[in-house]
Amino acid sequence: MQFTVYRNANKSTVYPYLLDVQSDIIDDLDKRMMIPLSPVDKFPGKWPDRIMPIVRLTDGNDYFAIVIEMVGVPKRGIGADFCSAMAYRNEIKAAIDFVLDGI
Repeated sequence: MQFTVYRNANKSTVYPYLLDVQSDIIDDLDKRMMIPLSPVDKFPGKWPDRIMPIVRLTDGNDYFAIVIEMVGVPKRGIGADFCSAMAYRNEIKAAIDFVLDGI
């Protein structure tokens, strides 16, 4: 479901969560467009928030949404749903727009 955060089924410590950004009207495909989420402490220093917005998940931790690494993930590679990132919809869509259109 769009803007749902899922656990990464590959149990990655760098990308423990995946953010679904695909429209729900094309759910019958075997893949979903996902943005990997990485703990901010894995990336010390200043990072471009226009393409790496920060989202705070229900675990109380901040994660970079690494839009530049958006990828189609087979549904079998998506773990259990964790929480919603709908509150960050505008920031995430703006980052996608910036990566695709430079605006």
